[in-house]
This record gives sequence, C-alpha cells and structure tokens, in this order.
Amino acid sequence: MSRVVVLPPAAWIAEGDGVAARFTAPGHGRLAVWATGADAAARLHRADGQVLDFTVLEGCAFAGCDVVAPEALRVSAPAPPLHCLVLLRAHHGASPSLAGAWPRAVSAPVRRGPDDLAATRARMDAALREADLDAALAALADMLLLARADGATQEASGALLRHLARHPMLRGVGLGALVAALTEVPA
Repeated sequence: MSRVVVLPPAAWIAEGDGVAARFTAPGHGRLAVWATGADAAARLHRADGQVLDFTVLEGCAFAGCDVVAPEALRVSAPAPPLHCLVLLRAHHGASPSLAGAWPRAVSAPVRRGPDDLAATRARMDAALREADLDAALAALADMLLLARADGATQEASGALLRHLARHPMLRGVGLGALVAALTEVPA
C-alpha cells in the first residue's frame, strides 16, 4: 500500500553541524523523500550505511531508494527544510484494503504469462493497420506490463516507433505517456 508520511519540524534534532530526522520505512517499495527548502548538502542515510545525495530542482530536494519495512532511515541537512514528505510507492501486489470487500480480480493484480505477448503484439499490429493509435499504445502498454525486458516487447516498441516515423501525421495525446513508459527505470 502506498503511503505518505510528513516529517514535522519537531522531528528534526541537532546533529553535528546540522540537523537530522529519523524515521522508519512505512512499508515495502520505492521510497522518495521530498524536502522543500533543502539544499544539495542534504543526505538520506540507510540502515546499511549507504548515503544517498539529494537532487535539487527549483528549491525542492529529492532522494529515493527501494526499502523493506521496518528499515531505519535518517535524513540529514544543514538546516531543517520548510516541508519534508516521505512517499512510499508500494510494489505491485494484493491490496490489503480491497481484499476484504472486493472480488479477487479487483483487489489483486492480474498475472499474465509471456504467452500473452504474441496475442498482444497481434492486437497492436492490427491497431496500427487501422491507424488506431490509442489501441496500439494500449497494447504496447500491456506488453510493457507483461514482460518489459522480453525481446518481443522491445521489438514491438521499435515497430511502433518505426510506424510513427513513417506516418508523421499519426499523433495523439498518449505519445507523451509512451515516451515516459519507454524511458522509465523499473523499480
């Protein structure tokens, strides 16, 4: 389950030449720390001793890593940030909130095997022949979810991009999401 934890001003205590806030990972997944008003000297310290630098963009500092609860973490900075959020994006899995009330098909993600790749690729090719870009993008998205690193998925991505290069007027709002999906680093 994804979670957001606010590190309040009271969480920041003096440590060395600066301040630090300690917290426990709120679950399993991809953790991001977002500190408004922090600078590049801020660091995220993991329980295993690994120290991660923050990236600063427009007055906000960001750091992230994969965590397993209840890992103890610490953020250090020269001064307390104006606002600090700890965001956890849970890895895909069954939802404990929905499991009790909703059907299993809704509360747990559907698991499909690699055998669906060929059918999904055929669906994408048919959509491209009909100039239905939205359906083609949806099929490629399914392939990326099924088996991102599979050669068939990589070939389908290339085929869709080649098709778009041959048909420059075939455009849609989903192309931005395609670029984001293709360049995303899996967690």
